[in-house]
Amino acid sequence: MSDSPSPNKYLCIDFLNTEYALKNTRVETLTTAAQVADWLLAQGLFAEPADQARLQSWVQQVPYELLALFQALRADMRQLLTAWQQQQPLPQAELARLQALLQSSSRSSTLVKGAEGWQLHSRLALPRPAALTIPVAESLASLLLADEAGRIKSCANSACSILFYDTTKNRGRIWCSACGTRAKALRYYHKQKTAD
Repeated sequence: MSDSPSPNKYLCIDFLNTEYALKNTRVETLTTAAQVADWLLAQGLFAEPADQARLQSWVQQVPYELLALFQALRADMRQLLTAWQQQQPLPQAELARLQALLQSSSRSSTLVKGAEGWQLHSRLALPRPAALTIPVAESLASLLLADEAGRIKSCANSACSILFYDTTKNRGRIWCSACGTRAKALRYYHKQKTAD
């Protein structure tokens, strides 16, 4: 998995893909608090120097709590998204934890004049480590509200569990980027072999 932000429309999809299966082997990319911090920063979150300093201090002071917060959120999100995709009622315990997290959010906004005119700059308050999970939770809430269940797909490769947002007009994409590239290369190889 790449450390650079992916083209997924929703941050929560990228977050869910920090744990995936490949060839029936579970791959966990967030095994330390430092990896969580690196992932957040790679997504462009918490760019303010004060926020980055707070994040790094929590990585040092409460690494196990920080890692556990993100892993627990990811497990809840997977349950919620699976139920949503299958058009089943959302599991109540996971939904309640998501709601509590969203309700704990506190933002301050200011108008900032830049080269392209005025913009509203919103900054999330970070009174405790759990606040770091709020952007991911908000992304899942946005996805649930957008009613785009048909665009969120699991890779068709049974040995891969990557999720992706299907941007095709006919919603016909079936492979994640990596498996799609391999499938395309394999088709090309067989085409060349039969042409010889």
